[in-house]
Amino acid sequence: MLDGRILQNAIVKKLILCCLATTLPLCAENRFDNSTMDTTGSWKGSRKMMKEPADPNSEPNRVLVVNANKRGMESFSQEVDSKGVTSFTVRFRYRTKDYAGLGLEIRGTRPSGDFTYNQYALAADDKWHEVVWKFNRVFDSDEIKFVFSVLQGEGEVWFDDITVAADK
Repeated sequence: MLDGRILQNAIVKKLILCCLATTLPLCAENRFDNSTMDTTGSWKGSRKMMKEPADPNSEPNRVLVVNANKRGMESFSQEVDSKGVTSFTVRFRYRTKDYAGLGLEIRGTRPSGDFTYNQYALAADDKWHEVVWKFNRVFDSDEIKFVFSVLQGEGEVWFDDITVAADK
């Protein structure tokens, strides 16, 4: 009975993701690979993938986890093709576990090495929060490396549903 519910929940999750992918951003395709953390690939840097403890009647959600470091930042990243794009919208959800720290920095790095960034305070309340960042500094670059850095601190920061879409 439980296996049937887990399978059913997995199918429903895939259907919802397919519907969102086809109806929500009709002109905006997600350019990150593995946004739902279903595999261990695509993301580089200081991170691990794990299954979030879930209700026993549902499938566990996979998340990307970064352990904050008291001595400095811990980062993960992914590059995207930006040919012909002038701006992106980055979206993701985060949740903290036993977190106390300086927050999060998201950086869009161009091949020349220069970058544009934004910093966010992270709520330490063990609830999911959404962040949206409009990145409009592509400057005719063929690719942008998006770097997510958990700044100095301690505890865990969980990430899920990380997307980057070209703005039209």
